[in-house]
Amino acid sequence: MELANKMSFIPKINFNIESFYKKNNDFEKPINKIAFAGRSEQDDKIDVSSQNIQQAYFPYIPKTGRVKETQIPIQLQEEMRSAIRNIYGKNKEEEVFENVLKIVKSARAERSFELKKEDYSRPADWYKKEVIYMFYPDQFGVNGKNKPNQFKDLPKMFDYIKDFGATTLYITPFFDSPMGDGGFDVSNLKDVRKDLGGISQFDKFLTKARNKGLKIQADLVLNHVSDQHDWFTKALSGDKKYLDYFIHTDKLPEFKRYTDKQKGVVVDYQEGKAQSKRRLMFPTASEHHYEKHMVNGKKEYFYHTFYPFQPDLNWKNPELMYEVLDTCKFWANKGIDVFRLDALPFYVKEKGTSGENLKKTHEIVKLVSSFIQATAPRSVLIAEACMWPKDIRPYFGEDRIVQISKNKEIERTNKMQMAYNFPYMPAMWSSVLTEDAGHFWKAYNKTPEIPESAAWSIFSRCHDELTLEMVDIKTRKNIYDKLVPKGAKFREGLGVGGRLANFLDNDPKKIGLLNSVMFSLPGVPVVYYGDEIGANNNWDYAKECAKNRQGFKLKNDSAQEPLDESKIVESEFFDSREINRGPINSKDFYKISNDSQNPKHEIYENIKNLINVRKQNPAMTDGKLIKVDTSKNNVFSFIKKGKAQEILVLNNLSDKASSVKINLPEEAVQKITGSKTLFNLLTKKEKQITTNIQDSKHQLQIELEPYESAWLSL
Repeated sequence: MELANKMSFIPKINFNIESFYKKNNDFEKPINKIAFAGRSEQDDKIDVSSQNIQQAYFPYIPKTGRVKETQIPIQLQEEMRSAIRNIYGKNKEEEVFENVLKIVKSARAERSFELKKEDYSRPADWYKKEVIYMFYPDQFGVNGKNKPNQFKDLPKMFDYIKDFGATTLYITPFFDSPMGDGGFDVSNLKDVRKDLGGISQFDKFLTKARNKGLKIQADLVLNHVSDQHDWFTKALSGDKKYLDYFIHTDKLPEFKRYTDKQKGVVVDYQEGKAQSKRRLMFPTASEHHYEKHMVNGKKEYFYHTFYPFQPDLNWKNPELMYEVLDTCKFWANKGIDVFRLDALPFYVKEKGTSGENLKKTHEIVKLVSSFIQATAPRSVLIAEACMWPKDIRPYFGEDRIVQISKNKEIERTNKMQMAYNFPYMPAMWSSVLTEDAGHFWKAYNKTPEIPESAAWSIFSRCHDELTLEMVDIKTRKNIYDKLVPKGAKFREGLGVGGRLANFLDNDPKKIGLLNSVMFSLPGVPVVYYGDEIGANNNWDYAKECAKNRQGFKLKNDSAQEPLDESKIVESEFFDSREINRGPINSKDFYKISNDSQNPKHEIYENIKNLINVRKQNPAMTDGKLIKVDTSKNNVFSFIKKGKAQEILVLNNLSDKASSVKINLPEEAVQKITGSKTLFNLLTKKEKQITTNIQDSKHQLQIELEPYESAWLSL
């Protein structure tokens, strides 16, 4: 009997693997592949040459190269079963669970050995150290005017991205779409837009990105689809199966529409005895949440959270859920690293509710999360939920350890692993625009603790508006009045569209300050394409999108008149978010990044330096934030405390120099007692300080230049 058959335990590899194979003729050295269930003998071999196995456990491998099939973790099976029971009821539990299990098994069987290898070798919390770069694939680094990209054109930007320091590429929706809403109106969840080169170009792009060491984030748009989707076309033809994929009714509920000071436009529906008050996201595009269509000669009203051409999916139908999980399987097995769950809070709508953050929505999140961890544990989920922190916190769920195989366990949350911190965006802007750090601390104090393995994602701008929903009414008006003249209004005062550089008067010092604040906060930073080179508002692009959007309506409404050029911006078709989108030439990125004489080069160098310093200092990525009081409200200050490092972060929000006293914890002062300088990690220079004790408080005094940021090593 071979040695491998005698050994029931799994030893830790802590010896020289090469010499082991030389001494043991019963074994043949595996080639650069790894073993998992459902693969061929050629696929099922282990990469013993890669560094990731130094701390891993593997079974010995006989000459066949076969490794025993890994079972679906019982814990994940139970989590999926529980979620199914809570969504679809106990009566359907067994049937639905068995169908989901079939999708899980097929996903695992079809998964490539390279991805399986990373499933088992990638650190469980790898995402915490990432820097995400967000862009539109057809607009980022184009070759010229009216020459939108295809995926084959994007690799020319990889050197730029690597030099800049980003590690994960968030590509905004690239699925088939008529592009009525920037790609978020998906007409085929498993295909890539033809104008981007289709699925074949995307696959080649993905391979090249991985070879460059870049990870990929993609959207899962699971709340709605385009009305051009095949499912919806079949629904309108009267196909009962596909009608049930959507939320619809044959009678429009009675409603009244009003404006809430905090929520914006709200529609109050009377649905039988139930009263449902729902936020209306695009009040100029629709009177309410229902769009009328004719089905078999009869009126049917299809529910939409966003635009009328984006009918919402019916998650209460398990057949729809199977389609969604199959979509998750499709993209996970292509190697997507991060899935952004778009419009997450709106998945389930029930009578008598706001249609947001419902219990069954959370169960759906649990189901999708367990599915991904059972089939593609190298990948993680990020929540797009524009909500208050108390409402976002439940989307993380709780930490638990999952034994994904005999050789590997991961500590992950049972829902989302990351979530965008929407309240931090207006909080940062409020503090910078008013020169008062109190605005940020107000938001920070309302932010609950999140699980140890989870992470916030931090951003100062993105493809959407600068949302003002998460601030008090007085602060909202203050920011709105300051920024609308530099951008464009959105949702009647609840947001402002525009580029970061425009909002900050194209001033490199102000822009550098805001970026320093963002990169110093706990979480995973996101950079929106063009912000690092001071890109400006693109009104021409936004107007063109408005014309295209009206074109969709002209097809179905003969009474519509083409837009008058002078009235485009005020029309229902104009989306102010689109002025901070649009094409940017590849030459602009490379020219500004390389030309020190270019006025915008300082913006680029500043953010590149922030990324590098953040990567080099673990406290900036892993450290806990400790608030420290200062003698002036215009100085935003705190300590990032890591396991072996403490960094004092200072940001002068004012356009004037500030001499400020900072109250430090006693242990921090003890570290610097007698020091006359502290090393500024951002400038690589010493910064003069004085220390003293006043009124029993340990104080550090320092001079800061206008808009100066300092990360001081304690």
